[in-house]
Amino acid sequence: MKKIVLLLIGLSVSVFAANAQGKLLNKALNAAGQGVTNAITKKVESVAEKQMEVYLNKKLSAYEQHLTEENKKYQAAMGAWQDSLIAMTSVPFEDEYVFNTLVNSEVVMVNEQGEKETLACTYYMNKDAEYFGYGVENMITVMDYKNNVMVCFSSDEKGKVYFAYKNAATQTVVADDAVEKLSGSKTICGYSCSGYKTINPMYNGTCWASTSDDFAMNYTNLYLPKTSYGFPLYMEGTVYGDNGQKLDYTAEAKSVKKNEKFTIRKADYKNMFE
Repeated sequence: MKKIVLLLIGLSVSVFAANAQGKLLNKALNAAGQGVTNAITKKVESVAEKQMEVYLNKKLSAYEQHLTEENKKYQAAMGAWQDSLIAMTSVPFEDEYVFNTLVNSEVVMVNEQGEKETLACTYYMNKDAEYFGYGVENMITVMDYKNNVMVCFSSDEKGKVYFAYKNAATQTVVADDAVEKLSGSKTICGYSCSGYKTINPMYNGTCWASTSDDFAMNYTNLYLPKTSYGFPLYMEGTVYGDNGQKLDYTAEAKSVKKNEKFTIRKADYKNMFE
């Protein structure tokens, strides 16, 4: 009996020892597994960090290169602008511009959002001169075809200034197949006008123009061939901008003043860039 008891005790101790060893082994295995997992995680994180660092460095390098290129463009543009400002201080033009016919017009513009703007505009003309003027608010712009110059004269409470620059653009010539003569005539401000329909990439609309000698036809007719259609006293249509936006546009002469004498003298204005 004693032997049986001792055997049972020994067996219990062996089982307990085995269980203890099993638990220790499981802990060791779990610890080893966790260590492997941690090592793998760190390795993956390290690889990911390196890949992200390489990716970000490439992006940063490309962005820095983009900034460098943009800075070069900016510097070039600033240089060109400074050159143009210097050129503006010495552009030659007439000492005075004399006008004897004034056409007062009303211009109405409506954008695609329905916003409306109305401007009072004046054409300044001299049929015997190679220039004409266009005034809006406190500025008169003179197109001087003799000197191939555009001169802007501005007047306000601070004083009178001008700036001028070479103007390579000449009168716009519309192709014959882009102009359609309309039937009938209209009388605008006492002048008989013929109508024309014009279609081109920038403008689509109708124009009623006078061929009276009162107007400086050779120098003010910017939208139609200068020898055929005359000076527009009424225009209505759509203007298309470079960005695809369109603008409903109406320009109507309200009065024509003949035998006026309106003179702009260079000496009365100060060069804006001096």
